[in-house]
Amino acid sequence: MALGDVVADTEIGERPAPRGDETRVVPVRPQPSLVVTFHKVNGPPPSAWWEAVRRTGGRVRGGHMPIGRGRIPHDLGHMATEAHLGIADGFWGLLALGATFKRGTDRRPTQRGRAIVRNHRAQLDTAEAIGNAHHSAWVSDDPTPVSPTFDRLSTLWAATPDGGSLTIRWPTLEVLEPSSLRPSHDDDGCDQPSTGIRRRSRATRVTPANPPSRTSSR
Repeated sequence: MALGDVVADTEIGERPAPRGDETRVVPVRPQPSLVVTFHKVNGPPPSAWWEAVRRTGGRVRGGHMPIGRGRIPHDLGHMATEAHLGIADGFWGLLALGATFKRGTDRRPTQRGRAIVRNHRAQLDTAEAIGNAHHSAWVSDDPTPVSPTFDRLSTLWAATPDGGSLTIRWPTLEVLEPSSLRPSHDDDGCDQPSTGIRRRSRATRVTPANPPSRTSSR
């Protein structure tokens, strides 16, 4: 998929709809939010894993990801692309809705969670391809509209020490203190849009965990 095929002029939370010769904005329901902490694992080779918490609880842990040439974790690259381009039905948007995946997280599949994935399979696959294309272009110094977001997150990730963490809110990409993680209990509530205030996260040491093995299969 060519990067030029991606149109990213629409802000999250708005959808243009034609009406005669005019274009009106149809408000859409705010996206459910997540607070996601990416943990940097002592190398070599450098790797990472993440834990996501819904607005009022419900934790999901992702698998280990090697960093390689990507400069930032693979799933952080997808978060950057999906948030920057307003993709609500990619991996992170569906995870916030309550999707459960066959592999790649520690969350046991549920009937409702698998139905969300089935009902959005085409969109999920498209988002995966778009995320890979933009991340690859950025790593290769090719032009992509997502570059400013990649650059910002890459700077924050590089400043995170080995064993430290970077906590980010989806879908605003607001950088939070680790204390934003909340006690665990399941809920799929929605947040109102964030104020957009961004703060550098305070890196913290973490005890080595045993997250599930990372795989691209959802």
